Amino acid sequence: VSGVKKYAWSRNYTNGIVIMNYGVDANTTETVTFTLDKNYIDINNLTYSGNVILPAHTALILKTI
Repeated sequence: VSGVKKYAWSRNYTNGIVIMNYGVDANTTETVTFTLDKNYIDINNLTYSGNVILPAHTALILKTI
């Protein structure tokens, strides 16, 4: 993952990744763009690859495909 900003977090796991934009406070509206190095799916079988934009106070739990 690249392009991570100040109020973003990511963690790689053996079979996936978690990415999160936790924002600085409750009023934060800044989005964060993560650049994924692999192809992933979420719990709803939506596919993610390349750039992923997360709004403030959101996260994704993704499985490698």
